[in-house]
Amino acid sequence: MVSFTQAQSLGFALNAGQSHVTSNQCMTKNEALAKYNLSASAMDSYASNQLVPRSVWVNALTYYTYPISYGIGEGNSATCSVYDTPGNLYSNSSAIALSMVFYSNTSLTATFPGGGFDYFYSGANQLLTINNSGVVTNIQDCITSTGFPFSSTNDTTGTAVCGSFLDLSKYSTSTTLSVGVQLFNDAELTEVFVGLDRFRFTEGNRFVKIDNNGYIVSISNCP
Repeated sequence: MVSFTQAQSLGFALNAGQSHVTSNQCMTKNEALAKYNLSASAMDSYASNQLVPRSVWVNALTYYTYPISYGIGEGNSATCSVYDTPGNLYSNSSAIALSMVFYSNTSLTATFPGGGFDYFYSGANQLLTINNSGVVTNIQDCITSTGFPFSSTNDTTGTAVCGSFLDLSKYSTSTTLSVGVQLFNDAELTEVFVGLDRFRFTEGNRFVKIDNNGYIVSISNCP
């Protein structure tokens, strides 16, 4: 059986508007479901005024699974475009929110030691900062950007030639290349691409001239 004090020490999540009670009195099924975020169906075999074993409480835990991607290499934050294979974290919160708590296990007893790093959550295209207690301390929406392949410029003439090797990626909020579109070096769109007013070759057999503020000033087809 589980007392009010035990439920608090075991980390069972409260329902909205409820608060913990310090008492050695064990809870009935109705008391447990009223106060804690538990699955009623897991307690179907018990009467409303019946005491429920601790093992059933554990099976009745309501949890949600979140695939969270880590930074590449130990001790590195993820970014919106650079992250490692996702691993599952768990929470009693049904939606991402500040101050929610992530756990490493489905019984929600082991908080995830996030170390204050950023983790990428693809479900909402967000970066989540998680501290060592598993608490989400910051949420950053990732900007949706499109990558475009470009060639390097010729060191002698300062321009590329038709058919040059596409060895650079530049990014924009636009899904197509056109005059007036601004290009960036990174998918997060934090670093403007300094084009030096040079022509660069890109897909579609085109030349694109880009100024020092990353703006496309002209587009022409290769002969």
